[in-house]
Amino acid sequence: MIGKIIVIFAIVLIAVFLITHTNLFYHPQTPVTKGEYEVTTTNVENIVSYQFSIISNTSVNYTIPLNMVYGNVTVEITGKGSYNLSILENSSLVYSTTVNGNFEKSFTLGGQIRLVFYSKQGIDVNVTVTDAY
Repeated sequence: MIGKIIVIFAIVLIAVFLITHTNLFYHPQTPVTKGEYEVTTTNVENIVSYQFSIISNTSVNYTIPLNMVYGNVTVEITGKGSYNLSILENSSLVYSTTVNGNFEKSFTLGGQIRLVFYSKQGIDVNVTVTDAY
């Protein structure tokens, strides 16, 4: 009787050891250490549209340079979380705000503009910048 109890106890100890010391139930999330973005440009009858996404779960500070030809610029951003957005025209600050979620605003800008995204906790945004005649 004592032998059966010792055998069952040994089996339980071995099972507990295997569960706690192996990766049987360990499924880590894949961390994103560097955000990625891809820019798509469309030029249709005096309208230039830039579309890109930025996704990162770590602190980010991205500067996206864009060339505006016509000057009537609309920035539309859909996303999650809170982040700081600054818009610069030829190195001069035009607009700066803290965005929580979505953002849409029109500007009269020309030449080189830069969108600067900054977030301490990560960012997940889809951006469309339209430049129309």
